[in-house]
Amino acid sequence: MARKVDKNVDAIATNLARRGFVLDTARLAVIEERRKATQVEADLVRWYDMEADDEGAMRPGGFEVSFGPTRASAGPRDACSRDEALDLRAGGRTFAFQGRIDRIDWDDARSSFRVIDYKTGSAYGGKYLVFDGGRALQLPIYLLAAARALGIAPERGVSEYFFVSTKGNFKRKPISGQQLDDLHQDFETVIETIAGGVEIGMFAPSPDQQTCRYCDYQDVCDVRKERIMSRKRADPRGSSFRAMREIP
Repeated sequence: MARKVDKNVDAIATNLARRGFVLDTARLAVIEERRKATQVEADLVRWYDMEADDEGAMRPGGFEVSFGPTRASAGPRDACSRDEALDLRAGGRTFAFQGRIDRIDWDDARSSFRVIDYKTGSAYGGKYLVFDGGRALQLPIYLLAAARALGIAPERGVSEYFFVSTKGNFKRKPISGQQLDDLHQDFETVIETIAGGVEIGMFAPSPDQQTCRYCDYQDVCDVRKERIMSRKRADPRGSSFRAMREIP
């Protein structure tokens, strides 16, 4: 990969110069692109080595496993995919979920499984929280969808983020099916609270540095959002939302 970038340095630099970069800036931009390409190549090699060295009982079995309706243009479907959405009951209501799982592994006896969701960004700092106050539902939902697709009890599974880059330090952050079973009441509370808010039109802003950093609507958000939310902390309509935010 690095050799290919080297070969095209002059062409890229010329193209950048035509677009208004001074040549020195263009050269610096190319150098940065070379650095990024080299890092990507190194990360790919390290990720491959980690996969090759994995001597556990699990073996890759399903890739891009979908659950729920998919578009005809979505491409070939894995044999484990299901047309039916994942239905979950909470608060006397049924909620339908659909998605696509990066990878599912299982053992030779098909008695236990592992869900892997690849991440290329930074691993989340601090202690890993299962639901993170309603911010983290992907792994629990994927775990339940994979259990249904394989016909294996959720308690026999694990669902994990795998940060496959130097930026993410190649960390794995898992939750187990047993954890999810132990925390099923919290899981139901999170789903019910979010759905209930949608139903009544209650969308409580929850500003914090990490959330706002990646928000697509920063430019149109009121700059006084922290003060506004502080004044509304006693509003009874937000009590369930505030309680959900305390669920780890």
